[in-house]
Amino acid sequence: MAALALAAGLHLRPGALRRALVAGMGWGVPVAALIIAREAWACGVLCLTDAAMTLTMSVVTGLLTLGPLAAFGGARPRQ
Repeated sequence: MAALALAAGLHLRPGALRRALVAGMGWGVPVAALIIAREAWACGVLCLTDAAMTLTMSVVTGLLTLGPLAAFGGARPRQ
């Protein structure tokens, strides 16, 4: 994300990467928890490998989709 932003000529504001990580993780972890809980409820057992893959995919999806919005979104700084 940062490499693409720098290549496109965008300048990262202070704390942009931290906001991107917090937003991506803040979305990915609860979504993964809900999906894992639903699967454990339906199957009656918790499969750790399935839970790990679900968590990984949810966090990566959150980082790739919500991360750039949190890093580059918002109001423009006043001049």
